[in-house]
Amino acid sequence: EAGLGGYLELTNMSQRKALLPSLPAVCWTSHVPMRDVTGRYRLPLGDYLIIPSTGYPMEESSFTLRIFTEKAHKFLEIDDEIRADMRPLQRIPDEKEFEQTFLKLAGPDKQIDAAKLQDILNKVTAKRSQLKTDGFGLELCQKIIQHFDRSKTGKLTLPEFKHLWSKMKEWEAVFIKYDVDFSGTMNIHEMQLALDAAGFHLNHQLRETITSKYRDRSLMINFDSFLSCMVQLEAIFRQCQAYDKTGAGIITMTQKEWLELATLT
Repeated sequence: EAGLGGYLELTNMSQRKALLPSLPAVCWTSHVPMRDVTGRYRLPLGDYLIIPSTGYPMEESSFTLRIFTEKAHKFLEIDDEIRADMRPLQRIPDEKEFEQTFLKLAGPDKQIDAAKLQDILNKVTAKRSQLKTDGFGLELCQKIIQHFDRSKTGKLTLPEFKHLWSKMKEWEAVFIKYDVDFSGTMNIHEMQLALDAAGFHLNHQLRETITSKYRDRSLMINFDSFLSCMVQLEAIFRQCQAYDKTGAGIITMTQKEWLELATLT
């Protein structure tokens, strides 16, 4: 428990990771390839961080903890608070140059539809050797437009496309920064750090659900899946914050509002 209080006070996953090696170990088991590992310990009341391990690095496995005590005790899982930092845009493109580029790409109505957005994203990411994708599908591009289309026309105007592009550059920077093995994809651990850096603070269950939804068969998350995740998380958190009138984390919705929110996922 010593030092764990400071660890729990940190909300940034990267800071927690840096502090982890300095935490004193109160007990440990031998690293043996056994299905069940049992130990007997005498521990004072407090908070404890339990770290399971697998046979090989980056291997995924389920983990069950059973605790038997001589006297009755109450055990609670310590988990993170679910919240999002809706920060102002940090990467604003040059107004004049961006407008000229937009007008070259847009249709006669000076808007960009899903098919054109798909073409733009695939061409741009094809030039980024540090980003691996399976290609941006039309359905994903429609969902992206759905989130950034404030005018509800099914297309993006110049201000809407500028907002989208600024957010994309921020998310791209996060992806590249936390792709520490330079694979062009993200493993589960990198994804958890990237979610936190992007401003989405989730509990353990939600992090597991997110990574399970967007990873491929090799348990990796490529850039188009990462971008899809960022867009949907931002859309959901923005909608929930709009309905949370008191800031208590509790929302009341009509059936229509719930169905509108459900279409974002």
